[in-house]
Amino acid sequence: MEPTPELLVVVPAYNEQASIRKVIVEWIEEIENWTEQFVFLVIDDGSTDATAATLERLKLKYGHRLHVISRENRGHGQTVSKAIRWRVTEAFRMFFK
Repeated sequence: MEPTPELLVVVPAYNEQASIRKVIVEWIEEIENWTEQFVFLVIDDGSTDATAATLERLKLKYGHRLHVISRENRGHGQTVSKAIRWRVTEAFRMFFK
């Protein structure tokens, strides 16, 4: 059983197909230089572009490192609240948004 990651990085996303791949790849590569104990949580807040498809391809590459929650658009505030609830449920020690 893997230990609970120390760091949770949350990325709210809405219609980010042009940038989401670059952001996720660069951040994961940088954080891997510091720790192996981290997870990315991307909350796709009802994107109408190819954001969801891009995230699915990234999940294949990064596996357990990348979690994606897709839902209908509820706005930035509720998206951040969802991330905080997920963090508490999963018992992460650090939270970065």
